[in-house]
Amino acid sequence: MYFKRHDGQAVTCDDFLAAMADANDVDLSQFALWYSTSGTPSITYSSTYDKDKGLYQLTLSQSSRSDKPMLIPVAVGLLDKESGAEVVPTTVLQLKEATQTFDFPNIKGDVIPSILRNFSAPVKLNPATGVVDETELAFLASKDTDGKKNVLLCSHLNCTLSKLNPRLAASG
Repeated sequence: MYFKRHDGQAVTCDDFLAAMADANDVDLSQFALWYSTSGTPSITYSSTYDKDKGLYQLTLSQSSRSDKPMLIPVAVGLLDKESGAEVVPTTVLQLKEATQTFDFPNIKGDVIPSILRNFSAPVKLNPATGVVDETELAFLASKDTDGKKNVLLCSHLNCTLSKLNPRLAASG
């Protein structure tokens, strides 16, 4: 649809968004906030697991310089905490509200979320507790099936180790 409308023309971002919205029958006005909002949005996350119900819940909250919540695509997979097996393959969640909770039913054991797979959104990601669980990051770096995310995790863990032992940074 985009090329049918605009082939050979100089177009704007608005033209592109309109064509994509029409072609997919979806409202992208909330997504358009990415073009008018300065800075990098942040997402905080927390989760709960109810063993009796087999229900894992992931709560995501967003903040940015926009007056309205943005549409942020968040690709998530869930890995079994014991084996590292992927129990929920990559699923793209649409974070449209300031805070949303996403339910994952029929989960048989505790899991670790792999959030922002495949660089699904250029955002800052922080745990709601404010404390990064380095053990979980190491687990994800060794078990996650998203190779792009593994590179970022290993880089973060290397920086953390360098801060703990300055000699590692010097020998680098």
